[in-house]
Amino acid sequence: MKKLILSAALLLFAGFTAPTASAQQSALDIVNAYNAATGYDQATIDRTKGVEMAMTMDVMGMKMPMALFVRIPESKPQIRVEMDMMGAQMLMVVNGDNGWVSIPGQGVSEIPGEEMKQMTGQFSQFDISSMSNTDVFDFELADTKTVNGVVLQGVKITGKAGSPLEQAFQKAEYIGYYNPNTHLMDMMTMHSRETGETISMELKNYKTFGKGTVKLPSLMIVDTPQGEAIAAITKYNYNQDFPDSLFAKPE
Repeated sequence: MKKLILSAALLLFAGFTAPTASAQQSALDIVNAYNAATGYDQATIDRTKGVEMAMTMDVMGMKMPMALFVRIPESKPQIRVEMDMMGAQMLMVVNGDNGWVSIPGQGVSEIPGEEMKQMTGQFSQFDISSMSNTDVFDFELADTKTVNGVVLQGVKITGKAGSPLEQAFQKAEYIGYYNPNTHLMDMMTMHSRETGETISMELKNYKTFGKGTVKLPSLMIVDTPQGEAIAAITKYNYNQDFPDSLFAKPE
């Protein structure tokens, strides 16, 4: 259960076009069309502030309300995940190079080093545009995938050379699949080069939240070797101010 939840969370927050791409349509063309369709290209983002998200996750029939707070001061991720598991309050906090998990009845424990490296690497350049950020990612065309009768164009996503994400993205291959009719990303896959496991995520029901101007998927279905997790997003606010105490070690 814990591994399934962590796998789903990593892909969820990792993050988030005309007919099938031809020689005249580059991977960057597809990503730019996605940014225009979602409104990312017009969004005003203050990277010194944070992102707040609320959702309900359904894992193996168990519904778990979750809240996520992310802030990236000087590329040092600060992450707080609050989760309700059958009435028990689970908490995960990452502050720079340190991370902890608090579980009722088990106390507070440190997050293992490898899990910390994976999370901090993926979150080190986090913003609402996530994997469509052309400043820190490179893109190249990949294979197509047919989903619900629609041929989606794959785009491989890697960290730019010299960026904090370069090493993190060498451990896994990320491919986003874009719908030729809506220009939106309908699916993403993550293939671990270390374990050989592949996680896929469907992104559905794009909408704007609150006062935001950006379209985001409100439903995400994550398929992992450990099982399926469904996340229904209910809140997404960016440019948020958070107190430092939010990312302190749990007591």
